[in-house]
Amino acid sequence: MKIKLGDLKVAMEGFQVLAEKDLPVKIAYWVGKTIKKLGSEFRDLEEGRQKLCVKHCKKDEAKNPVLKTDEAGKQIYNIPNMEAFNVELMELYNMEVDINFNPIPLDQIADVKIDSLTMMKLEKFIEGE
Repeated sequence: MKIKLGDLKVAMEGFQVLAEKDLPVKIAYWVGKTIKKLGSEFRDLEEGRQKLCVKHCKKDEAKNPVLKTDEAGKQIYNIPNMEAFNVELMELYNMEVDINFNPIPLDQIADVKIDSLTMMKLEKFIEGE
């Protein structure tokens, strides 16, 4: 299955919600295996995103990244040209990877209580209607 890296990021969020549910053993196994398969690509994606942050952020005299505090008090990279950063980030998110994956039939998770947002995040990984 080919998937864009941006979709992979969204799917991982959905799978993490699903992994917290009380699932039948077969589905729990499938979710765990899927998270492992996607996890490697996701780590590579996050590494690429971090490199872009460092590339585009302000640097001090020693060429170290300069951080700033956001509204929530969290330390983030100080990126002066967000437009240039976002162009490269979208290039990264639009890259496709091929993942050996078998979608799960919808009827196998029909009894699992999942909110609509999580289902939207997982839709590429579920077959059936």
